[in-house]
Amino acid sequence: MITAPHPNRARSIVPDSALNPTHGPAFHAVRAGFPRLGTGFLFLPLFFLFSAWANGSEAPPHVVINEIMYHPADPNPDAEYVELYNAEDADVDLTGWRFTRGISFTFPEGTVIGKHGYLVVCRDVAVFFSVYGTGLPVAGEYLHGLSNAGEKLRLRDGEDRVVQDLDYLDEPPWPPEADGDGPSLELVDPFLDTDDPYSWRASTGAGTPGRKNSTAGLRRPISLADPHSIPDKPSPGEEVAITVKVNHTSPVRSVTLWYEIVLKDEDTGSTGSIAMADDGAGPDETAGDDIWTCSLPGQPAMTLVRYRFEAETENGDVALLPHPEAATPNRAYFVADYVESPLKLWWLVMTPSAYEALQSHVFTDDYEPAAFVSDTGKVYDRIKVRYRGVWARYAAKKSWKIVFNSDRLFRRQKRINLNATMWDPSGIRERLAYEMYKELGALSLKAELVRVHFNRDVRSYNPFLGLYTAIEQADSRWVRRV
Repeated sequence: MITAPHPNRARSIVPDSALNPTHGPAFHAVRAGFPRLGTGFLFLPLFFLFSAWANGSEAPPHVVINEIMYHPADPNPDAEYVELYNAEDADVDLTGWRFTRGISFTFPEGTVIGKHGYLVVCRDVAVFFSVYGTGLPVAGEYLHGLSNAGEKLRLRDGEDRVVQDLDYLDEPPWPPEADGDGPSLELVDPFLDTDDPYSWRASTGAGTPGRKNSTAGLRRPISLADPHSIPDKPSPGEEVAITVKVNHTSPVRSVTLWYEIVLKDEDTGSTGSIAMADDGAGPDETAGDDIWTCSLPGQPAMTLVRYRFEAETENGDVALLPHPEAATPNRAYFVADYVESPLKLWWLVMTPSAYEALQSHVFTDDYEPAAFVSDTGKVYDRIKVRYRGVWARYAAKKSWKIVFNSDRLFRRQKRINLNATMWDPSGIRERLAYEMYKELGALSLKAELVRVHFNRDVRSYNPFLGLYTAIEQADSRWVRRV
């Protein structure tokens, strides 16, 4: 075991059996620029190394995040790990591959994962071996432990291409048993959509690092993933196409979109359903590609359209998206006049009764329901908002606290503070101060100037609410980031 000469300073140990199942269990130190010698001779000249793009392919090799132990059962909180699986029919050179989100680890030079083989990175090698046994294929230790509340993992290859983006959660529809009860998250099939929670199951025991998953092949008959509304920021009167990916092992009987259209001055909207199709007609681009599509008619400005999906197979198996017990049980889009602005434009959306309730307790910390629309048009529905500050609550332009749901974090943040900067005539001092802290190498919070619009009639220049300084919350997520 040696300290690998990489920025993550991770210790790297790679057993031959991890890299090629036909080799023995001998371990070899991985060190940049040196061959790995021993029982299993794995060092090859660079021009002999296999890679999936050697024949000109644009796509990286099919290596997937195959298992995640993000919340081990006590008393072994450091027994977490992430496992990769090579679905290719040949070895893959992982030199320079790295995790850049969630955890931090760079695979050392010469690291190879065998065809249909496994390779693990873990939080603590000593704890890992004591819990799961020695002789397992461990590449090294990563920095920044996995979040018990879920987060995004990003894997890049040696050419800086994104191999995989994966957002896991600790609540339905993700298997809740993996949240501290002992099991890990296991991918049931490496060729399924890894962003689909139904592609994952809780392991039958305390994880299977470096080995075939205990739930391998146990695919669900049908599941739904990757919902989209097009365009992202619909204008008033513009028709919107809605798509969803259907993963299934038996023929699909139907896919239905359930919707609720909430107009600006309504507390509850009109509801309905519409059949989706995968026939290549109308808004559906390609027949038989398992991407089902429908369209909803245009709506007036400041309309919030919520939707969810239900699919059924010929055998009667049913899938729902989102999960009814999810913190955000629907997806949504917001119809508005999205003006051009040099600053990012965010929207706050509240029903008349929610805003009236907020105004009735200005000086409390009680929350009211709302929706938040980012500058990209993505809607974070059924969130919570309140006013914040002490003296700031007396001002006409108030500061806000926004709390997002754990299954729909905004830029990996649970909470954001919108400061009105009423006492700063320039409106930029607070942001400049945080930038100075950052430049000086001091601890600082993310801060940016944003333009905020609101769907309630607050002042004469509606829907413009004001210019705000958006600041991240100094919480456990901030501690992990810094």
